[in-house]
Amino acid sequence: MTMIASVTMVALVRGMQPIVNFQRGASEAHAVSRAFSIGIVVTAGFALAAAFAILTLAQPLGALFVPDSPAAQALLPDALPCCALAFVPAAINVAISGC
Repeated sequence: MTMIASVTMVALVRGMQPIVNFQRGASEAHAVSRAFSIGIVVTAGFALAAAFAILTLAQPLGALFVPDSPAAQALLPDALPCCALAFVPAAINVAISGC
């Protein structure tokens, strides 16, 4: 799940790059700012949706990838929220570094 979310965030940023760079080449400062802002909002919005999905579906998702061990399953409610909360700062980082 983490890899899918990360790849999707990178793809969103890669799609944003030509739009921002085209506006920059046209010396449209307002359009650059607007395109960059929209890109950040979309990427962060996706990260929030992915985080919400992981928080909501922690047990079923964890059961797919974690062995049938009661000890490992017991870690899921504590470990997955930490992982999910890392998506939003990661999305903003990817968006800023991508342009």
